[in-house]
Parts: sequence; C-alpha cells; structure tokens
Amino acid sequence: MADFSNLTITEKGRLLLADVQAGGELDATRLVMGSGDIPVGKTAATMTGVVYPVISLEIDSKERTPDGKVIFGGYYLNAEVTEAFYFKEFALYARAIYRDEEGNITSTGDEMLYAYGNAGNTADLIPAYTTGAVVEKHLEMVSYVGNETEVNLSVESNIYVSMRTFEKHASRHSKGGADPIAPADIGAATSEEVAGLRNEVSNISQTGNTHTSNKSNPHGVTASQVGLGNVNNTSDADKPVSTAQATAIADAKKAGTDAQTNLSGHIANKNNPHGVTPAQIGAVNKNGDTVNGDLNVNGAFAVERSDSNRKARTVAHNNADKEVDFQNYGDDSNYVSVRVATEAKGIGDAVKVTQMSGGQFSAFTVLHTGNKEKIFTFGADDLEAGSTPLGNGQLHFVYE
Repeated sequence: MADFSNLTITEKGRLLLADVQAGGELDATRLVMGSGDIPVGKTAATMTGVVYPVISLEIDSKERTPDGKVIFGGYYLNAEVTEAFYFKEFALYARAIYRDEEGNITSTGDEMLYAYGNAGNTADLIPAYTTGAVVEKHLEMVSYVGNETEVNLSVESNIYVSMRTFEKHASRHSKGGADPIAPADIGAATSEEVAGLRNEVSNISQTGNTHTSNKSNPHGVTASQVGLGNVNNTSDADKPVSTAQATAIADAKKAGTDAQTNLSGHIANKNNPHGVTPAQIGAVNKNGDTVNGDLNVNGAFAVERSDSNRKARTVAHNNADKEVDFQNYGDDSNYVSVRVATEAKGIGDAVKVTQMSGGQFSAFTVLHTGNKEKIFTFGADDLEAGSTPLGNGQLHFVYE
C-alpha cells in the first residue's frame, strides 16, 4: 500500500496560508495524481508542481476537523487511463479568494501547489482500463490549515458525495428507530406544513383556472393599454373616412365627371378634331390631287381659278331639257354660257352660246352639220282640202 507519510504543506502553500489568514479565504481547487519522482535536491516542501501529472480530480467533499485540519476528497475511476502507471504523487492545489461584506467574491489569487506527498517505491500500480481491471476509489487528503483560517468548504453541485461522508451520515440513522434528522435540520417542512401547502396550491390552482376562463376583461384592460386608444368601436358601414380619403374620393369623382364632359364634347365635335386627311380615308384632296377615271357629279359644281380675271366656272346638267351648261363668270355679273343640247326646242343636236355683257343679253344657236335651219316661203295659191301635196319649200294655208 502506498505510503504518503511525507505529505506536507509546501513553502508556497505556507505563503498562501499566511496570506489568507490576513483577510482572505483558502479555496482548494483540485487533487492531482501523478507518477513522477521528487527531483534530486528537492523535498516535498520545496516542490512547486507535480512532476508527471496523470489525473486531475474534482474535489467533491470538504470537511473541517476540530484540530485545525480539513479533509479534501475526490472521486477516481481509471476509465480514462490508457496505460498503467504507478501512483507516486499526490498533491493539492489551492488559491486565495476575497469577498466583500455581502459575501460576493471580489478577486482571486493564482492557483499554486499547497500540499504535496510522494510514495516513492511504495506506490500502487494503477492498471489501464483496457485490461478489464476497474479501479474506483475515493481519495482523501488531510491538510492542516489552522483553526483561524477561513476555508471555502463549498463543493460543486455536480460532484458525487464521498463514501466517507455517506457512511458518516448513514451512521446517524438507527435500524428501527425514528429518523434522527428532523425537517428543521435540513431546512425542510413538516408533514403538517406540507399538507397546508398542498391545500394552498389547490386553492391557487382553482383560482387560476377560474381567472383564466374569465373572458370579461377581469383586469380592466383599456384600449389605450393595448395601443387602440384612437380606435372607435363602430360598424364598417358607419366608419367615417379620413380627410385625405374624402379628398381622394372627391378628386376621383370630379375626374370622372370631367372625363365624361370631355368625351361628350369630343363626340359632338364635327370639325375633324382628329385632323383626318383625305388620304387617310381614300378621298380626293381639294387642292392638287388628280382624279383618274370617271367622275360622276350629281348636280352642279364650280371650279375656281387662282387668277383675278376669272372668279368661277360652273358646270350644270339639266336632265329635264337634256342640256349641259358651261358658265364662265368674270369679275362682275358678266358671264359667258355655252349650252349643249341634244334636243333643243325641237332642233336636234344644237349648241347655244349665251353672253351677258353690260347688262345686254344675246344668244346664238349653232346647228349641227346636216341639220341646217329651214327657210320657208308662202305658196301663191291657197289650197283646199283634198288638193295635191304641198310643194317643197312652200307654206300653204288650207281652208276647209
């Protein structure tokens, strides 16, 4: 069995102890298992660190004894050991902590080797976990701190309780008697207090259920509290429109009215508002266009010239008399008319020229060749009915 009889507080540990006795608090941080030897020229007291650390143990128990010592414990399992080693070094690391009047830690010192021991040739061999040998231990180190030294005896909440601590607690219980630990010893409530708490919880639960099912605004929440202070509770049909909305509606209505007015005016405009040209509709332009083919005119039409001597020319067709009349007007009321008639006054195929000049009217008839005007003479004798035919070129009066 390993012998750590040379376990002692190191020189740095003594300086740390003096420091915490002057106003600090000793805080043990970890236990360390190592496999190194004390170097030549060194002692356990002059060591400043573990030579060959193998495993670092979390401290799971801290117990102060009446003789100024503290027992520090840590749980060990060789599950993380891949190679066997000799457990020669056993060390305790600690630091100083400082608190304010409320107990809050204000600063901490550097961690240092507080206590060190080396088993040397008496060291135990710790087998590797892969060999199938499971080694599970709770290691404890007893170290002097003095009765006047403040020691942090708290442990982390996730640390297992040591076997020694558990056995010490179990020894307080008798096998058939009452539990020697009263609820007050551990800050627990009595059975009567628990029953009262259960009733209170039940009442609170019932009250809570009643409250949560109340849909009548039991807290008196106002519209302003939920950001609806400017909202009126009105139906959709009665909701007013804003000034901006009313303006927009009026503008839209006016725009519609104006559009209808403009459309109606546009439809009634017969002055070619779109500027349609004759070419766009296949018509003949009044100026400059040429008509190819026949041009049928129903009624009279006038041809105006640009010169100042001839104001207008009119072509008229008189269907009743089967005549075509060409008239040429001058600057005044004077005009010349040329009339072509197929049957004029019983005279076939004649051209009649009429002239108005100086208020005097004159007319000339031109007969077609082969249809000359006849000159009639009176016969010497009057004829009676039944007489011989009339002579050519003579006019006779016949008496009955």
